[in-house]
Amino acid sequence: SYTVSISVFIEVWKTKSVKIDLEVSGEPASGYALVSFDYEPKKVTIAASAKVLKSLKSVDLGKVYIDDRASTYEKNLDLNEFIDQDDMKLVDENTDVKAKATIEKVETRTLTFNQKDITVKGKGNKKVTFASSNKYTMVIEGPTSLISDVKAADFTPWIDVEGLEEGEHEVNVHVREVEGIAVEDTATIKITLGD
Repeated sequence: SYTVSISVFIEVWKTKSVKIDLEVSGEPASGYALVSFDYEPKKVTIAASAKVLKSLKSVDLGKVYIDDRASTYEKNLDLNEFIDQDDMKLVDENTDVKAKATIEKVETRTLTFNQKDITVKGKGNKKVTFASSNKYTMVIEGPTSLISDVKAADFTPWIDVEGLEEGEHEVNVHVREVEGIAVEDTATIKITLGD
């Protein structure tokens, strides 16, 4: 009898948690805006050889396209379609990534504010008197959920009188930026500057 010697090479795979990359791309339909984009999970556990894992930084799922959409868009992506099955395997039982692009109608709203809401900058020792009209308006535009609860005070309106001579002036109201909201129009205010 004779002996047959067989060499068996078994490669031990290790596991690693890597991040999932996914982006949103495109512009919603006219009159609509992307309010938020999110996806879950953000990480996935991959089993592979040490060599493969060393160079693996993330799993790139590409882009979710929202061109011309006029409502919230949800999409499920199967992670198995984005990895090389010969080189690696998913450890997690759930292989779905759920993506959600929240898209809302853009609306316009008029906010009313008055003298007490306005900060005066650059007046030094001068006295600023506002004209008798004490109601001012600003027009804002943005997705429904963002503009429905916002107040004029959130924009911290101010006027700047630095360098102005004594007497009557018409000055523009400035506002701070609020993310996701455009200020279409702000008031001009008549003031008198004196000692």
